[in-house]
Parts: sequence; structure tokens; C-alpha cells
Amino acid sequence: VGAMTCLAAIGAKLSGFVTSAQSADRNIVIDGCPVACGKKQFEALGVAFDHYVTTDYGVEKGKTPITGEVIAETTAKIASAIQANVCG
Repeated sequence: VGAMTCLAAIGAKLSGFVTSAQSADRNIVIDGCPVACGKKQFEALGVAFDHYVTTDYGVEKGKTPITGEVIAETTAKIASAIQANVCG
């Protein structure tokens, strides 16, 4: 569905990462909680993105045990939402 990059590098405004985000056809930001640090980083840069938060998919930071099954289920749910936003 997409490729990963380093969100910390975006936040640090490292030029190669920012340029890559600015030139991407589409950026997907997945935050681990409603504080939405990733979202805020992209907003501060003025870079367009689609936003997803794991708590919307039943995964709460510091509360949900992270297992292979949880990762697979959450990945599938977010991938489906991304694809629905592309096609819908």
C-alpha cells in the first residue's frame, strides 16, 4: 500500500526526507495516539497527507499488547481504509 520513511527525520526537518515527502504522490501518516505528533509534523511543514490513528482501530498505546496478530489485524484494517480512500 505504501513505503515507510523516518518520521523523526521529518520532524527534524532533514532536507532529503522533507523533499521526499513534498514530492510524494501521497503521504500516509499513522499516529499511535490521538496526540497526533506525526500529523502535527506534516502540518507544520505544509505537506499534504492522509491521517490514521491506531486507537481508531482498537490499538491503544501502552495498553494493547502488541503481538503479531494485533499487528497483522491493524495493518489490514488501515490498508483497507487507505484503499477505500483512494478508490472511494
